[in-house]
Amino acid sequence: MILPWQGDGGYVVFELGDTFDEMVLMAERLRHLLVYFNGARGLLNQVHGDIHLRLVCHAGELIGSPDRPGNVSGTPLDVLAKQGKAVGAPDHVVISEAVHTRLSAALQSRCSAYCRHKTFGQTHIVDGERSYVPIQRNNLVSDELQSWISATVQQQRFKELLYFGYTLERLNDFLGKLSSVDEIRILMRNWLLEKDEEDTFNEKRQPTPEWRPWVKSPVIRGMAAKFDDLARCGRRLDVRFYDGSPTFAGAILISDRPEDAMAHVGLYKWVNNSETGGSPYKLGIWSGLCLQGTDELHAGTIECLRGRFEEAWSRSLTYQQVAEEERRREAAEPAMVGRIWALDGRRYLIVYPNRMVAGRAFPLVAHEDLMAVRCTEAFLARYNAKIELLGINVAAEASADWNPPAALPEIEKWDGHIIYVCTKVLPRSIQQELGSRGCPFEFDGIGTAKPWILNRDTGHRYESPLDAPSPEPKDYSLIAKFGGSEAGRFRYVLAGIRAIGTWGAASFLTDPKSLRGLAAVVGEQAFAAMIQVKFDPERHDLVSWKVVLPPASLEPE
Repeated sequence: MILPWQGDGGYVVFELGDTFDEMVLMAERLRHLLVYFNGARGLLNQVHGDIHLRLVCHAGELIGSPDRPGNVSGTPLDVLAKQGKAVGAPDHVVISEAVHTRLSAALQSRCSAYCRHKTFGQTHIVDGERSYVPIQRNNLVSDELQSWISATVQQQRFKELLYFGYTLERLNDFLGKLSSVDEIRILMRNWLLEKDEEDTFNEKRQPTPEWRPWVKSPVIRGMAAKFDDLARCGRRLDVRFYDGSPTFAGAILISDRPEDAMAHVGLYKWVNNSETGGSPYKLGIWSGLCLQGTDELHAGTIECLRGRFEEAWSRSLTYQQVAEEERRREAAEPAMVGRIWALDGRRYLIVYPNRMVAGRAFPLVAHEDLMAVRCTEAFLARYNAKIELLGINVAAEASADWNPPAALPEIEKWDGHIIYVCTKVLPRSIQQELGSRGCPFEFDGIGTAKPWILNRDTGHRYESPLDAPSPEPKDYSLIAKFGGSEAGRFRYVLAGIRAIGTWGAASFLTDPKSLRGLAAVVGEQAFAAMIQVKFDPERHDLVSWKVVLPPASLEPE
């Protein structure tokens, strides 16, 4: 019999013909159904947050009227009304000693001692050693997590939000909705470590049309700067950057009372040798455990998660510390770059090919050659190098004997360093000089339909994979550095068999990781090396590059 609802509580009366097991099992059933009720927010649950129940079972004699079934009274009802909350455990079933002694052995085995009460005697909690945890599915952008946080902070005030993060692309817009939280602490990944792992991962991968590089560090760096700006503007926001792998995703809400703490936390998945590329730390559509501090077992798990957050926090770096390390790396970079590129204040002349096209007033530059020029120009500008460009008009099919009369005098009188971009501006005199200094690589077949690079030590011809019967999106390139006619003046060669290889050569020789590896081998010596470039033919963009033949040291002038 269900009695009329009274305030925030209600009573169900069982008659003598019902067993005590039936009463306890019904209470347990209500506890389980509550999970589904709370999950149907907006449909069954019409409030902002979850509903919680204290279910207390007691036994005793009641007095009722046959013609008025709901009109019952007695000491057990009075005791439950006045003292039930003292023994009730949120979201659990607690039974009095009078009930426990009348249960079947099977149901008694599911009970554990809870607390002793002057009226209820030795109480027991049903299934107190286990707990039911709702699991919430989150979409790719974690809308469900953010909705959970929004709804929860509307119900009560929390003193702290602990947020497990990785890149946090969308958290910036969401922070404005959390004004009711006194303090927000966020863990993000150290963008410098992310960049190091990205470089290693991207270099080792064998690209396919479906593969994409791992590029998360710029996103983390950008979000970190935004959060730092917010903190400087007075928001109670603190962000730290951890060096480990992303493990947890989600948030913990902390209140003054431990039982008011809540959490919505899931795990990142690590994917080995991902076929799609990108970061190996995948979240995607993820499952979050919804934990309530009102449940003793939930509370213990929340405390463990909080401990892991605090551990990571204590070992993590502030924005200023990571930014300072970034500045130290950048400050040390010129010394490393200076082993390959001359940063001595002399000007650079970048020589590149162009050609006249009928109907056009100005020369045309191939897209790949232009990208090589811009890539090199932008890189050197970072180190305050002065740069001038010299476009040389060449025939559509240049030969190794090209000799532009107007260009050669300007090149010969140049008093700085010279960069030759593309084979079509590489004079025979430069190739001869490279050969005289022991360069094992030589361009052959310039001016033919299929030029190649010859390894003079082995006699092997490296033809462009683009020219194969079944073309592949790859090319070979020659990179070289050697001294000029005057001491301290250097010449550089960035030339692919095809134009895409030229772009790849420029990208290789301006990539910090590639430069570090190259400088570790050749130091400040003159060198020549051959690299392989891969590109995406659909996006027409470079994918990767690697050294095919180790750098060869060249003899000094």
